[in-house]
Amino acid sequence: MTSIEGDTVIVPLEVNFMISVIINSITCPFTVLLNVLVIIAVKKRRRLRTNSNILLACLAVTDALTGLFGQPSYVLWRIFLIFGLGGSEILKQFNVSVMSTLSSASNLHLMLVTFERLIAIKYAMHYSNVVTNNKLKIAVLAIWIIGFVCGTLVALKMYLAMLYIASLITISCIVLVAFAYLILYHETCRHRRKIKAQQLPQEEVERSIKENKALKTTVFVVGAIIVSLLPLGFCLIGTAIDLFDTCPIDEPIWKTCSMLNSFVNPLIYCWRQNEMRKFVLRIMNIDGDTVIFPPNVNCIISISINSIACPFTVLLNVLVIIVVKKRPRLRTNNKILLACLVVTDALTGLFGQPLYVLWS
Repeated sequence: MTSIEGDTVIVPLEVNFMISVIINSITCPFTVLLNVLVIIAVKKRRRLRTNSNILLACLAVTDALTGLFGQPSYVLWRIFLIFGLGGSEILKQFNVSVMSTLSSASNLHLMLVTFERLIAIKYAMHYSNVVTNNKLKIAVLAIWIIGFVCGTLVALKMYLAMLYIASLITISCIVLVAFAYLILYHETCRHRRKIKAQQLPQEEVERSIKENKALKTTVFVVGAIIVSLLPLGFCLIGTAIDLFDTCPIDEPIWKTCSMLNSFVNPLIYCWRQNEMRKFVLRIMNIDGDTVIFPPNVNCIISISINSIACPFTVLLNVLVIIVVKKRPRLRTNNKILLACLVVTDALTGLFGQPLYVLWS
């Protein structure tokens, strides 16, 4: 971002860096909060505790961790890079390791969600035997083990091994999801024809409608992931076919788009599921004789204030640091010490307030 006063450049910063810092600073607390609310909703409401929703809640865990660790570490890395500070490489390594773990886990969770929908619709008679709580727990545990292996390989700088594993996971995810949804589309069309011809009993019709609704939710989730990865996919495909040597889409843009998917997913869950939406919107209410959530008004107020304030805490303090760094007239000892104090304030907004929101 470049501003000019007279003939002097005041703040010669890269626009994309600042845009990515601002967007991720604003969205990261809401990413954590919304995904935590989705997890709580599935845990607290029995009607939401279906296998499909449980797997979506597992996916929400990876999205919440993206907002808690991925986005803040990315913002901090970019800020250090802008200022030319020495710790930027460490932050970059941490961010890449975290995102490798979470990206691998997200892709594998997506495959698991798709597989569950495939069994539920294509092999409904065998669903209860194939998809059990114990099998789901084992599958989710295996996913996180693979994810941590990917993150560890990046941390150990074993990039070639990580590339092979990541490529295998990505290709498997694309093939399985595409193949599964072709089958699911064929099955849903067949069910619709049977319903129109009145060849199914009423109970089977109701079950089919319920399963199709859950399927549509997963379709929207998959669609959101595809859209968020389009900039990265464009770069990879264009480079592979020699369309261009360097991707025209800058790294901050495609990284931010991929991380924003963690913010969009819980919005899709709430939009598609009325029960979940009611829980999130009425988190202070009482359902029958059972308290859904402790009606602590002060707690909700503090969560709301910190969620709204924390991105602006980061942004405003970063701007103060930039001004002191770039303007020679402001580089007095007094102002430099104030800028050091501002660094602690920015870190409070980057880590302290999001962690408080999550804890509350």
